Amino acid sequence: MYFIKTIISIFTLYTLATAQLGDPELVARNEYRVARENYLAARDEYLAVRNEYFGKRDLELRGPTL
Repeated sequence: MYFIKTIISIFTLYTLATAQLGDPELVARNEYRVARENYLAARDEYLAVRNEYFGKRDLELRGPTL
């Protein structure tokens, strides 16, 4: 019984230690992913506003058509 508990405890500690060593890499990847998603969202918003502006500008330059 104690042998099994010891093995499980060692395995648990090993898993936690491995997770903590790999954690900075995971955090960096997650931060990169979040930053990229924010960038893509901002870019899409910018492109939408730019296209709307160009559409209004072109309409004003052409004037009303009969």
